[in-house]
Amino acid sequence: MEVCLPSSWANEVQSLTHLRYLEIYVKEFDFKWISHLLNLQTLRSPSTLRTSPGAIWKMTKQRHVQIYELSFVWEENDRAIFEETSTTILENLKIFRTYHILVDNTTPRFWWRFPIIEEISFRVDELPSCPLFPIVEVHTQLQYSLSLVTSYKEF
Repeated sequence: MEVCLPSSWANEVQSLTHLRYLEIYVKEFDFKWISHLLNLQTLRSPSTLRTSPGAIWKMTKQRHVQIYELSFVWEENDRAIFEETSTTILENLKIFRTYHILVDNTTPRFWWRFPIIEEISFRVDELPSCPLFPIVEVHTQLQYSLSLVTSYKEF
């Protein structure tokens, strides 16, 4: 069943500041719509998510993320977040699942921002020219599940 939401729905969600669980079905989703929900712990969306990585880091209590397709729209000021010296991390994130993620050479710097991650699941169509997890020591909690699917054309 498809429900057409009014265009003001994103503004109305602004008042739900104590929301801890959100499952949302929209064609395209942007973290900016919910980045003010600082208490949000679980986000599920079978949508395509195009977002600036900077919007994710505001949500420090995030524990579980499940999104169908994830791609980052890099803005110039987002690059500083991913520098080696940056201390920006999501220290509560334990589960990150996405059916499809667009990977580039910046993505490995993304993974080490989740120090207690226990489960990662994603599909990569084209392997990047750099390692996906360059600092293995960071992911000491990753013992439960790592599901990685690549296309056959890469081998």
